[in-house]
Amino acid sequence: MITIKCSAGLANRLRFIFSFRKAVDINDSHSTIIKVLWPINSSCVDTFESCFQNIENIIFEYLYVIDYTKHCDIEQCSYFKDFTPERYRNFYSSLLPNQKILNKTNNLINKILSKHNAVHIRKTDMMEKTGYLMDEKQIQLFILNSSLPVYLATDDAKVQKEYKLLYGDKILMYSDIKYDNFSLRQTTLEHSVIDMFMCIKSNIFFPCNFSSFSDLIKYKRLEYV
Repeated sequence: MITIKCSAGLANRLRFIFSFRKAVDINDSHSTIIKVLWPINSSCVDTFESCFQNIENIIFEYLYVIDYTKHCDIEQCSYFKDFTPERYRNFYSSLLPNQKILNKTNNLINKILSKHNAVHIRKTDMMEKTGYLMDEKQIQLFILNSSLPVYLATDDAKVQKEYKLLYGDKILMYSDIKYDNFSLRQTTLEHSVIDMFMCIKSNIFFPCNFSSFSDLIKYKRLEYV
């Protein structure tokens, strides 16, 4: 068994886990057990199983407090070496919603009664990144020119309020985000994962630059092509 520790937000954790799994499968054995130490903290507030199906030969141990005595063979929050979705098709094929998330996503799609487009607008802590820029004009044109409803995936309550005022019923959301002055990431893990799969299942997806969340969505969408 190999023990790894993931860190940072959801998408960063997932890309490390799936990258390391790919490396082990290719260089060692599909039967090797990978134990993932998964901190529960402000960057990721719930467990993997709360939103996703179990993955064969991957087990999780949840860390609710900082514990420096826990052994791990490697800790990371990005791709492991060159094991990336650019090199390997169906990289995230075993990343699947659990029944609860699947039901809620399907219910949202059924309410629309048609296909939908999607846009991911990441702000909160991303606004601290040097060179980070959301092209507001391009987003506006994307929404206005869309012949379909546009699902809004965001981690910012202010963005939800602004876009609902601007575009009304053309904008779709899972639920209202409760604004929190103290937390940079304002959504629950369930909300984030529903956003993820609504974007994955959209007809056209407008991504957010510099976002690992948008990158994961883009690569997962390729599985449906």
